[in-house]
Amino acid sequence: MAIAAANHGIVSREQALEVGLTPPAIHGLLVSGEWVEMHGGTYRMGSTEPSWKTRLMAAVRAAERCPKGGRNRTVVVSHQAAAALHGVRPHDSALPEISVDGRTLPKLKGVKVHRSTGLDDCDIQLVHGIPVTNGVRMLIDLAGVLPDTKFVVLLDDTICARVASRRRTYKRALELRPGRPHVARLVALTEPGAEGTFRSWLERTTSEGVTAAGLPQPRWNVRIHDGRGLIGVVDAYWDWVPLIMELEGLRFHTQPAERQRDAERFNRLTDLARVRRFTYRDVMDRPDYVMAALREALAGAPAPEAK
Repeated sequence: MAIAAANHGIVSREQALEVGLTPPAIHGLLVSGEWVEMHGGTYRMGSTEPSWKTRLMAAVRAAERCPKGGRNRTVVVSHQAAAALHGVRPHDSALPEISVDGRTLPKLKGVKVHRSTGLDDCDIQLVHGIPVTNGVRMLIDLAGVLPDTKFVVLLDDTICARVASRRRTYKRALELRPGRPHVARLVALTEPGAEGTFRSWLERTTSEGVTAAGLPQPRWNVRIHDGRGLIGVVDAYWDWVPLIMELEGLRFHTQPAERQRDAERFNRLTDLARVRRFTYRDVMDRPDYVMAALREALAGAPAPEAK
């Protein structure tokens, strides 16, 4: 059946009836095993191998069958399943997750269902033929679900993968912030100039860790020069070692020319000093690793001169 072939092997009862199949014929296909019921009134063709995508499509088609005010409701893959479908998270353990408009939620076994008061056309796209929230809306939805550490990493990965742009995310987050308090942190992370603020926050957190670990404080935000001139401003500099620490916040800069400049900058810095680089996830999830690496890099260095 062409409809099923175009929908990962999934067909609804209504679609089958529209192309001329009768209720007894549908029953016969189910009894023979040529069709397999996924949810009430939603079937998978037996010749189609079951997969994560077939489960997603089945969930969408089953939820669409629940009418809302005399018309079909809007249903899309969303939240963690959307992140997996967009390729920024693995789908191996991703539970089928959908968002629907309307007041009543369909009950589907093995599917997590969210109610949405506003699924606009600008928030929806097709990925592998499956309706799904786009990258921007996916971030807005997950801003209220994930803890800070995981959410910032997801935002970083989503923008680096070009599933969403920083500018569009900021604009849409502003539009949808009323009534959604959790969206405020997404606005703060994507607004113009936010990366500098974010990195300053990351620097403060790292500085507190340095003190708590009993390590000497570096100088922060230091301009570094070599024989060719200014290399740039480094996050932290223990000049008596010498040791440079770079904190990688949001990795929004991913163009080839930018990566080339970053590589050249790193090489010039390593000609002058030891360099240690840490990510947001390192600082937040592995502070012991960060401090141990700094302690090792500082070991044996003369103590800084008293001022």
